[in-house]
Amino acid sequence: MPLLLWPRGDSSSSAGNASLNASNTNKQPTSLLTFSADTNNDGTDDGGLKLDFTLDGSNDPDTVIYFDTNGDGALDSGPISFMMDFGGTLPSTNKLNGLAPNNTDIRGEEVVILTLVDGTRLFFLRGFFFDPDGPNAATKSQDTFDIMDDFPNGAHNLGNLFVCHVSGTQNYPLTAASQWKP
Repeated sequence: MPLLLWPRGDSSSSAGNASLNASNTNKQPTSLLTFSADTNNDGTDDGGLKLDFTLDGSNDPDTVIYFDTNGDGALDSGPISFMMDFGGTLPSTNKLNGLAPNNTDIRGEEVVILTLVDGTRLFFLRGFFFDPDGPNAATKSQDTFDIMDDFPNGAHNLGNLFVCHVSGTQNYPLTAASQWKP
């Protein structure tokens, strides 16, 4: 069964640092992302939904993503490989409080940054995965879209970093994050 979430664009690679730099949605819109164990889009789960960090910075070996760019439920891409880069916790700044119609506070939430094979970087909040077949899927989808779409643009210094591979740096020891599951 796939897992879905709404990620935003991250421009950290162009900024040359390990902070989160949320891109403007005019540059990279909030899009529905599906993590799938169906690595070749043939209807059979031949991979896994465990998101794998790799020591050498290679792609997740058995999970792929698909995009639904307009949120209509139809996949707009074939399977796309990705690499989990790093994660950390959002800072306790006031601009991360009062987001979307429900005034959600995401200060201190854990965020994960990944890079697609084409070099596109995305970030998402770890707690924002949802089951598309779950009883609250429509509400959860709308809530997480609204929060991520309202996420403030610009730099956000992350705390409690867990890093597995960042180009041009040394690899850090793996922790429980190496076995991280959504």
